[in-house]
Amino acid sequence: MKRLNYLLIMILWGGFSAWVWAHGLDIQVEKKYPAVLVTCLYSDGSPIPYGAVKILFQEKEPEFQNGRSDRNGRFCFAPDKAGTWQFQVDDEMGHVEKIDIPVDDVFFKGAASSEKPAGKGDIYYCKILLALASILGITYGFYRWKLTREKHPHKS
Repeated sequence: MKRLNYLLIMILWGGFSAWVWAHGLDIQVEKKYPAVLVTCLYSDGSPIPYGAVKILFQEKEPEFQNGRSDRNGRFCFAPDKAGTWQFQVDDEMGHVEKIDIPVDDVFFKGAASSEKPAGKGDIYYCKILLALASILGITYGFYRWKLTREKHPHKS
C-alpha cells in the first residue's frame, strides 16, 4: 500500500510541475515568392521576441542563414532552391523548436501558401491529461486522508 501511495504522490508531483511549466511553441509558415515568412509564437499566442534562428538546407549542408526574429516573433528568409529547409528557433530560455519547411518548384513560380506544421497542438492534449491526473490525484489523497482519520480518530 505504501508503494501505491508513493507512486501516486510522484505522479501527482510530476503532473503538477509539468502542468505549471508546460507550454509549447507554435510556428506558422507563410510562403510567397521570393520569401518564406515564419512567425514564432508561444502556445498562449504571445510572440517569441528576438529568438535565435538557424536555417539549414536538408541538414546536409552548412548553415544557410542565422539571425534573430523581430520583436513580433517573425523571421523571413529567401530560399534559393527547392527542397526541405529546416527552421530552428531558440528563445534562449529553454524552448527550442525545429520544423521542416518543404519548398517545391511551385513556390518559385510565384504561388503563395500558408501552413501550420502538423502535430503542434499536441501540448493542448497533454495539458488536459495532466489536469485530469492532478484532479484525480488530489481527490485520491483527500479520500485516503479521510479514511485514515476515520480509522484513527484523534482523542480529545
